Amino acid sequence: REREREREERTRERRRERERRTREKTRTENERERGEREKTRTRENENEKEKENEKENEENERTRESESDNERTRKRENENQSE
Repeated sequence: REREREREERTRERRRERERRTREKTRTENERERGEREKTRTRENENEKEKENEKENEENERTRESESDNERTRKRENENQSE
């Protein structure tokens, strides 16, 4: 009877330990997955910012080109009026 009680206690201990290891493994996996999601989100945000910067740079370049064209046109018109 005493041996049976001890055997049941050891069985419960093993089960508790197995459950604890399972919880720990799950927690570790969840943390790893969360870290991967955060890295992916960060990378996506950086890519989005880079695209926005490229777009803004292109717009700025077009504006500069247009302003430069306008300035050349004004100079030409002034030269033509002077003649």
